[in-house]
Amino acid sequence: RNTTISISSESTVAGYDVSSVGATAGGSHVAFESIPADSSLWDVDSLYCDFNGRYSLARMISATPASMICDVPAHHGGYISIVVRLALYPETPVHGSETIDFEYVPDPIVNSVYPEEVSQGIESLLIITGSQLFDRGRISCKIGESGPSCTNVEVVSSAMIRAVADFRIVPANTRQIVSVSNIGGLQYVSPSHVSV
Repeated sequence: RNTTISISSESTVAGYDVSSVGATAGGSHVAFESIPADSSLWDVDSLYCDFNGRYSLARMISATPASMICDVPAHHGGYISIVVRLALYPETPVHGSETIDFEYVPDPIVNSVYPEEVSQGIESLLIITGSQLFDRGRISCKIGESGPSCTNVEVVSSAMIRAVADFRIVPANTRQIVSVSNIGGLQYVSPSHVSV
């Protein structure tokens, strides 16, 4: 019996952040639901997600509706089709398979941050230049290893973003890393610094 599978429209499933967009280094998650809800999926020994020949074992997380999560493996940038196989082995469909689009977003490349020096205790507009700065609704930047996060991040082009950084809680007389992520929290790239 065939089961139709669709990608979940939720942003969080069973405590995991999920999306149809991920980093080229992998590490994110994608979630699926069976349509209609099919609790017999629990009887399948193994469920696999095929990312262009890189298999990821799926984890069942709910019986009603039947839903599952796959870890996203590393892959080069661009759109691919994930083949979700309800299978005993990666290449042996049991209930069938479904093809779903997924986008691997390349890591950003950061070349410079302006201004290079800011005063402690203020908010400052930063101009960050580089390449592969993509707006997928989740681009973000942060100051230092653990924040604070920038606000009002605007993608001017694939080579420039503008963002407001809060230096009121950043220690004075320090040199802080400025990091950028295309997909919100994964794969921050941080070769540039700002002095406070």
